Amino acid sequence: MKKHVTMLLVAAMLLTSLTACGGTAEPETDAAVDTAAETEPVETELTDSLPEKDFGDRTIRVLTAAEQWQHFYVNEQTGDVVDDAIYNRNLTVEERFGVVLEYDVKNGYMAGMADVKTALSGSVMSGGSDYDLMVGSSSYVMPNVADKLLTDLYELDYLDLNAPWWLQHINAEAEIGNKLYFGAGYYGMLNIAWGVVTFFNKALVTDYSLEDPYELVLDGKWTMDTMLEMCEAVVTDVNGDSKFDDQNDVLGILSSDDYMPSLAISMGHVYSDRNADGSVTVKNADDRIVSINEKIVGIRNSNFYSSVAHDTYYENLKNAFSDNHGLFLIHRLEHADSEQFRNMEGYGIIPCVKYDESQQDYITYVIAENAGIPSVVTDMEASSIILEALQFESWKTVRPAYYDIMLKQKYSSDEISGQMLDIIFEHNTSQFLYMYCRFIDDYPGSQIGINENYTSWLQSKITSMQQKLDDLMIKLQED
Repeated sequence: MKKHVTMLLVAAMLLTSLTACGGTAEPETDAAVDTAAETEPVETELTDSLPEKDFGDRTIRVLTAAEQWQHFYVNEQTGDVVDDAIYNRNLTVEERFGVVLEYDVKNGYMAGMADVKTALSGSVMSGGSDYDLMVGSSSYVMPNVADKLLTDLYELDYLDLNAPWWLQHINAEAEIGNKLYFGAGYYGMLNIAWGVVTFFNKALVTDYSLEDPYELVLDGKWTMDTMLEMCEAVVTDVNGDSKFDDQNDVLGILSSDDYMPSLAISMGHVYSDRNADGSVTVKNADDRIVSINEKIVGIRNSNFYSSVAHDTYYENLKNAFSDNHGLFLIHRLEHADSEQFRNMEGYGIIPCVKYDESQQDYITYVIAENAGIPSVVTDMEASSIILEALQFESWKTVRPAYYDIMLKQKYSSDEISGQMLDIIFEHNTSQFLYMYCRFIDDYPGSQIGINENYTSWLQSKITSMQQKLDDLMIKLQED
């Protein structure tokens, strides 16, 4: 891998906090936000170190396993600050290098996995080079690695994977055999939108005279035990029927059983160890994960917790939170961009909890959105240059539009939410075994908080998981 030493100084954007989510001030209009985006100066010194190239209007086809979130990849000018940033990013890359970007958009969930693999394998195996790039959510695209359909990004000259437009913590988890077949960066805005955070209901914090969650975070005291104490303080059987539900009562935590396990990662647990040769070992259960599991099982069995099934698309969960039936909502950051949240009196965004005060950092779990290059393409130089340019331009323009303007201003009800977002994404990570879970037919984190006998369950699975990982390593090392 060719590495560039990137020297950059990014000046802070001087942005005025809006009150679109709460408070007494009149919220600014979308037009005001868009105008701020156009007029606010951004002083940067940066370079992507790419050479001057003109590819003669070559079409660069991107296999895009992101139908549900395609607006983050291809868009028209609409006057919306993010839409326009995405449109201009694509246009800038096209004009700079003499290419035409063409997105082949497919379903990004389970329903699209077969179609995506068929399209990619057909492109590679036939030698037709139908695609020059590929993007998609990690666990849905990683199965293509086993069939050697992707290029090791470390072998390519034009990718500066140490640059700030790539996400090093996530990519360290995505490695296998000291190779990186899919890399996460800011070309995938889901690497922000799908960060797991804790929303808190400001009205309930005030009504129940609770400690300020922002202060708890800043003081390093936002821990699992603190959260549980606050939940116990608010749970109320409002209608007096001796039952607790998220339609009539006040609960402590709203979440879903596919996101509650992410608290184990925020509390510092990792499910695998990495060896010097790049192989990965599935970790046995230790005292920490046993304790974490007990706490999350306790939450799920308590009267202050309510979950929602995945197939409801979380609408009921967001409704319950916005209607003041839950103190905390533990889920994806993208929910801030929803009708329910826009109509709330006020909410705050903070990291997920630490294990205890001795844990140094707040850790944010991200369901990574990765990009890669098929192992057979028409022009590897063109593919790698355009991928690097898209990552760079996304970091330079789309990220500020989405993160600094929309999230920190439009979807935040106070200035400190912006500070919280910076804390949230200072230590973002994913999990190798989640990314590669379809190779091992399971994911250790899937049973956290669900299985009271987690240690026994893991012991029954770990040999099979490890064997499948070892087999994958052998396959990838074969010529």
